[in-house]
Amino acid sequence: MKSILKFLATLAMLLGVATASLYFIYPGVMLEGLHFVTARAAGLEPRSVQVNDTTMHYYEGGPNNKHTLILLHDLGDDKNAFVTAVRPLTLDYRVILPDLPAHGANEFKAGNNYSLLGQQRQLAQFLGAITANRFVIGGHGLGGHLASYFAQQAPHKIEGLILLNSNGLQLTKATPYELYPLQVDAAYFASMYQSRYRNPPQYPQPVMQHKANLLNQRIPFLNQQITQLNQSEPFSLDLTSVSAPTLLLWGNHQPQQTAEIRDAVQAALPDAAFILIEHVGQAPQLEAPELVGKAMADFLSSVYGETK
Repeated sequence: MKSILKFLATLAMLLGVATASLYFIYPGVMLEGLHFVTARAAGLEPRSVQVNDTTMHYYEGGPNNKHTLILLHDLGDDKNAFVTAVRPLTLDYRVILPDLPAHGANEFKAGNNYSLLGQQRQLAQFLGAITANRFVIGGHGLGGHLASYFAQQAPHKIEGLILLNSNGLQLTKATPYELYPLQVDAAYFASMYQSRYRNPPQYPQPVMQHKANLLNQRIPFLNQQITQLNQSEPFSLDLTSVSAPTLLLWGNHQPQQTAEIRDAVQAALPDAAFILIEHVGQAPQLEAPELVGKAMADFLSSVYGETK
């Protein structure tokens, strides 16, 4: 008996050392593993599809014969942004979480159009390739901006619109996307988390540096994209042209700006639902995934006339 306990204790110690080694020595491997496990727990599978000369990567979960939900991540983020929040939705809905153009596992293509119109057209081609013809679409930050633009450009495809702390709704900024610095380090992420989150994520320094290394590889491409976004498209979002049911989920991190946006949206769309989420920052799907998942589930039920 003692030998078995000793063996189990040794095994636990070795597993702990292996996990710590991955986390501190190979943080990229650890993060990829965590993303894989979290996605599988949410009922999502990684997939890819060819769209013209670009391979588009995405997560998909849920039954194919059900209503479809498309959720788009923010600038500089990837398809993992909504994974935890959609965990209760994949039982009842087809859920699609794509990497946006030049984000995540998607390659940057020099000469491509990364303006709002260019990205909307590429997204439309991607959705056509995976046979998503009518859907509720939503997003966070740039993803919400793109989702609302999609709702204006292709209203016949949109059954509902969900916006989470979305860019393009600001009343005081002509260009909501700021260029990245030429180089970032772990301290950049620590500062960014402090400014954007009410409860900032706590990562060890090696993980933060790994994230910085990944971002540094993409900064030239992201800044080219940001330049196109800020220069080629107007940012006065004409919400009055959106006819689909609309839900806004907002973290109350900046109360004055939140009040301005709420008033502007409710003036344009009197029937839109506006849910203020207290004690979270600018990414409510990450800080309060259960609340966001529940709010989206209720919204989808109302859009499709279902009862839970």
